[in-house]
Amino acid sequence: MNTNTGIEGNPIIKENLRFKNLPVRLLKLLFQSIQIIRERYCVITLPYRNRPIIKSVACNHPNPGIRKRAFELLGAQIGERTHFNPGIRIVNDYPDDKLLIIGKDVSIAPGVIFICNSGPNPDSPLSTKNEYVKNKLIKAQEIVIEDDAWIGAGAIILPGVRIGRGAVIGAGAVVTRDIPEYSIAVGVPAKPTKDISSYNNEKERLT
Repeated sequence: MNTNTGIEGNPIIKENLRFKNLPVRLLKLLFQSIQIIRERYCVITLPYRNRPIIKSVACNHPNPGIRKRAFELLGAQIGERTHFNPGIRIVNDYPDDKLLIIGKDVSIAPGVIFICNSGPNPDSPLSTKNEYVKNKLIKAQEIVIEDDAWIGAGAIILPGVRIGRGAVIGAGAVVTRDIPEYSIAVGVPAKPTKDISSYNNEKERLT
């Protein structure tokens, strides 16, 4: 009875066996090197990609540093140690203008949308003939998020809004106007419900 399984003659299986014989530490270094090369390639080529690809990278890439770089290419200015979760979107049709300014140590949860400019279809009568829409609703204004702010999941930030230092925006809130520093704002539209400045350490308390 022939008990030969054909393993010795199969080049794919032989190659897999060769990998299995490599030390685990060496395999880890190999795959880490491959990952570093891929990410470096992404960073270098990102400025030359089209906007839909850059938006996709900003929203979905697993590396937060690469997501941050993609947001900068979409017209955002981002401070140090600011954390971007996946699923964040920026609406900005004017990427050469820095319409999204985010300070240092800001935390942004998944699903947040920054709407830097808004308007209907430019060929629509709403855009061309309706004076109220043209003068009041079509906007392209800077959004500013000051240092240490925390924006909850699914919040929507509209054009022209400034969120103060240390402010907390509740999940699902729609922010249509400025939020004072060190306050908690929730709801649709978002309204400040609590001042938390007195809870700061004595050295950091506002004067």
